[in-house]
Amino acid sequence: MMKRNTFRCTSRLGLVVGLFVIAITAVYNFSFGIDSIHANYLNGIQEKSTIVRELNSNETLRAPNATTSKTTNATTMDLQGKTTRAVPAIEKESDAEDAPSPNSTSAQERSYQHNFTYDPEEWKSPPRIVITAGPHKTASTTLQTFFAKISDDKRYKTRKNPHPLVTNWVFPVGHGHPVKCYAGLAISITKREGKVQKKSRKTERVFRKFQDEYRTLFWGAWNKGKSIVFGSEEFDGFVQGFSSNNSFPSDSGKKTHVSKGSSKMVDSLLSLLPWENVSTTVTSNATAASSMPPQKIAVVVPPLRLGDIEIQINYRTPRVKHMVSIWHEMGGFSTFRNYLIHPNELYQMNSLALALQFVKKNLRVTLVDMTGVSQYYASDDEPTTAVRGNQTEAVVGGLQGAIAFKILRMDHLCDSRGRIHLPGYSIPLELNVKEDKNSMNLLPDQIDAIERVVGKYECGVWQHLRRYQRRGLLRVLFPANNLLGHCRPGLEYQDVSFWDTMLAVAEIASRD
Repeated sequence: MMKRNTFRCTSRLGLVVGLFVIAITAVYNFSFGIDSIHANYLNGIQEKSTIVRELNSNETLRAPNATTSKTTNATTMDLQGKTTRAVPAIEKESDAEDAPSPNSTSAQERSYQHNFTYDPEEWKSPPRIVITAGPHKTASTTLQTFFAKISDDKRYKTRKNPHPLVTNWVFPVGHGHPVKCYAGLAISITKREGKVQKKSRKTERVFRKFQDEYRTLFWGAWNKGKSIVFGSEEFDGFVQGFSSNNSFPSDSGKKTHVSKGSSKMVDSLLSLLPWENVSTTVTSNATAASSMPPQKIAVVVPPLRLGDIEIQINYRTPRVKHMVSIWHEMGGFSTFRNYLIHPNELYQMNSLALALQFVKKNLRVTLVDMTGVSQYYASDDEPTTAVRGNQTEAVVGGLQGAIAFKILRMDHLCDSRGRIHLPGYSIPLELNVKEDKNSMNLLPDQIDAIERVVGKYECGVWQHLRRYQRRGLLRVLFPANNLLGHCRPGLEYQDVSFWDTMLAVAEIASRD
């Protein structure tokens, strides 16, 4: 009996001791876990600050094959708190003929000049298909309205006939609003998040049917011997992959700026164009002599080549102003500061990376500097109307005139200043302009810091675009004197992802 009681006491004591040990261990682990979480939070803030310091540094550069280099290691953290690989920052001199002199002032004190000239012979042949790819908040609605109103397409719903002097270009009108009809086509290709509520087999069938109708629409215009112009700001969805952290540890160099899925999107867009046709004989209105009435003649439509296509993209500065316009459009009731902390739509400002998605597929891209256009056409005595004979003409300059003159080559309608003269045309008011609804809630120093961070990112993108510029696949029209002046020629910049750049912007915006 004594042994049995002793055994029971010993068992109970062992159970109490065991429970006590388990409790002590749990408390220790909980305390250690809290400390770890706190440490990870502090590390995340420090790592975000590291990104900002690197992007704000004088010259943060990359050169994997440099013989003499200086490296710094830094890790980055995404919005989910996942630590990504460290990207070494390495200095290297390249293109010595473009490098500034050793006595030049620092990058933060001066604006560098770039060579944006292009060989006119390489761009001598006019395009036969022009696609205006936005992006959002770069006067894309104004451009689409202009092209739709003057195009040789009788399906435009607000006009019985196109402008009689524009007979070679067509803005084919499909589904929906005649100006915004290509938004749906772009969304069917990009499957833009927020625009496609539910992805299913039925949705895919609808998209395929939608694209087939536009393919037929393009063929109809092409087989009449017309050149085609169309576009939508929704084509900036080709870089929507930058709205999340889709980079991989092996991504470096140019791959850092390639949006996930963009190559297939470009292929899908190109598949809608009239490629398979052989030279076709069609009829067209033409005048054999000035005293003769119009007559039908036969013309030959050559098959489409890749070099016949030109992508037009607008570039807006200052970059923060472009971000503010997107906030006006997408920010709801949030302040600009709060919007920047969760910048889901700011990929729409990425004109340079958007251009890269096309040129890397060997498509010609024309980047139009909107500030340069404004400077070129800005004049207190710039006329909006002119009188020729007994007829009053609208004089269209600005972005519409620049693209019609330089890209569509409407020389017969242009004056020496590159302005389009259109009898009977009324210039519409500026479209789709949003005003401030809420406070920005940012200090001037924060705005300047954001401008610098975005500028450093774009220096990394431009160093890759510059190679396509030299190959004749990219040109910049109307470059302002200080365009990309923050990028120092002759130096190879570190390739920082757009995701990490937006993390840095969020960190700056969140400062008290």
